[in-house]
Amino acid sequence: KAVVSTQSTGISRANDFCDAGCVRKTARYFKALFSATHDEATCPVIGLYCGGCQDNADGFIATGEPAVPCCTQDALDSISESIYELIADYSNIATSIEADLKAAVEASGVSTEEYEAMKEVATEQLGCIEETYDTLSESDCA
Repeated sequence: KAVVSTQSTGISRANDFCDAGCVRKTARYFKALFSATHDEATCPVIGLYCGGCQDNADGFIATGEPAVPCCTQDALDSISESIYELIADYSNIATSIEADLKAAVEASGVSTEEYEAMKEVATEQLGCIEETYDTLSESDCA
């Protein structure tokens, strides 16, 4: 029942987002953000976001030019809130998936130590992305 309610709310918010003309505004903003983030010298590979890529993105956001559209910021906040609710509601499933993933990786010949190191890198990268999201979420919108 909760999933259906969340889905209905999500569909309604998505329709509002589209009806407000926010798709184009968001696309333009993220095109500029991604262009500013990627740089051969400081961010040659976006998969390693922490460091140069994050600095570039956070620097772009800090300039406020262009400002993030308010409708984009609202949508990102809504998505983030929904993700945290899903994690809280289904953490036991996530734990099971993680155990299955670890078993599959180890079955492919990757050691437990290598798996844990990859997991640590992924966790670090996600932490940096979350920091940029927080910067974006707290920035002035227009």
